[in-house]
Amino acid sequence: MSALRNHLAGAVPSDLEKHFKFFEDDPDGDRVRYHVYCYYREAGPGGSAGKYHREWFISGTETAVGPDAEALAVERREVNIDLLRRDIVDKLRAENACLLEQGGVLLKAPAVPRAD
Repeated sequence: MSALRNHLAGAVPSDLEKHFKFFEDDPDGDRVRYHVYCYYREAGPGGSAGKYHREWFISGTETAVGPDAEALAVERREVNIDLLRRDIVDKLRAENACLLEQGGVLLKAPAVPRAD
């Protein structure tokens, strides 16, 4: 991706998913809650920390009646990774911002105007 494209509204690193962190809550009754987070810092001196978050559930009933509980968990994880990526891009576009990676850290920065 060119330097300009990296700074357009909604731009994210091509390997954004390497910054995703996954968590699984303890079972709550008949379901387990899963979370995926993407942490970033605001660009500039003293930039505050922020995060994007998505969560989903898998019920005990789903795993009991399905043919492969592990495949279900993998599929839901992949779907929610894609949905989080889409949510991040949409939010960045709405905020006229982009995510840049510097030194292994994601920085949320103002986007540059598009020059067409």
